[in-house]
Amino acid sequence: YWIEQKFGVENPIIKVLIYWSRNVTAIYFIQWVLFGWSTLIFDLNKHNAFGSAIIGLFILLITHFLVKREPVRQLFVWI
Repeated sequence: YWIEQKFGVENPIIKVLIYWSRNVTAIYFIQWVLFGWSTLIFDLNKHNAFGSAIIGLFILLITHFLVKREPVRQLFVWI
């Protein structure tokens, strides 16, 4: 609330945070499925902290754009 009041609702970062808070269940579900599969595919235990952070950022971006797609959002309408 404090950040929203300080920067305003029209700030692009605030808009993304509001979008994420409205779709938190879909984001959480998709993100952890992707993390689970990426652990198997990329063997995250072998990477250092920086490499794991880059993979995590990449997964966050994929999750964000997946949730923005209407067919994916429709899967979580019941929640």
